Amino acid sequence: LFGYYWFLVILNIDSEKLSYVQRSSEYQLNESKNNTQITMEEVKNENISRKRKKVDDVHEFFDSLKLDKTALENLKRERPRSKCDKCGASRKNYCYNCFQLVGLTSGKDVPKLTLPIKVDIIKHENERDSKSTAVHAVLVAPDCVQIHRYPEIPDVSEPGTVLCFPSEDATPIEEIEQHNIKRIVFVDSTWFQCNKIISDDRLKHVMKIKISSAETMFWRPQKKKPSTFLATIEAIYHFFKQYAEAYQCDTYDGRYDNLLFWFVYNHNLIESAYSTDKKLRDNKGLVLNKMGFLESGSTYAVN
Repeated sequence: LFGYYWFLVILNIDSEKLSYVQRSSEYQLNESKNNTQITMEEVKNENISRKRKKVDDVHEFFDSLKLDKTALENLKRERPRSKCDKCGASRKNYCYNCFQLVGLTSGKDVPKLTLPIKVDIIKHENERDSKSTAVHAVLVAPDCVQIHRYPEIPDVSEPGTVLCFPSEDATPIEEIEQHNIKRIVFVDSTWFQCNKIISDDRLKHVMKIKISSAETMFWRPQKKKPSTFLATIEAIYHFFKQYAEAYQCDTYDGRYDNLLFWFVYNHNLIESAYSTDKKLRDNKGLVLNKMGFLESGSTYAVN
């Protein structure tokens, strides 16, 4: 009996230990879940704050530009679509396939710029015209900008031809003498496609230059790439802004801001459309987050 008594005592103690361990494990698990929930909530709030700041930064940047605001306001008026006189397609404002205005006059209805040097853009064959911002440069500076569909490339044998690309061997603009920059070449493609063009033997001897750090304001940023990876028209704008700062004026005066005229117009159009009619998310294939920006993968085309 005495032995049996101690057996029951030991069994009871082991049961209490087991119960304690179970309770302890459950407590730790619940604490872990609570911590995870807190962490996820913090991450969510951080993402929202980051997106809000991005939107605020974009609006602040756009407000600082010296754009033709009268032309921007006039484009808000309801206008019928017109046929492109080259391809016959129905377009509004411009034809992104033919790189020309439709129903508008350059220098009258929309701004027209004269750039200090010629611009050539090599467009990757898989880059969709409707998504490309390269056309914006041709629309604003039609006498100074030309687009070439790869594998066609411009004549780069002319002395003073440089290629704008942020490679390790590229030289900052301000470190180059002005007379050494007479023609600038840009590549219009995704960052995943550009190596095919950059590694082309015909471009290997061309001196590469790079612009100083600038952050993209594009509503469709490329996946897994830093914010310093710019849309084509952004790269062109920042090049000429830094060109002016290096060679033309001590303080930049906004002389090339209208290069972003159609970029700002399209951003405002998309943001306005989403804020007034959320059905556009489904009807137009928008992948638009709540902060007013398109995420990668959108099939939206403003034309």
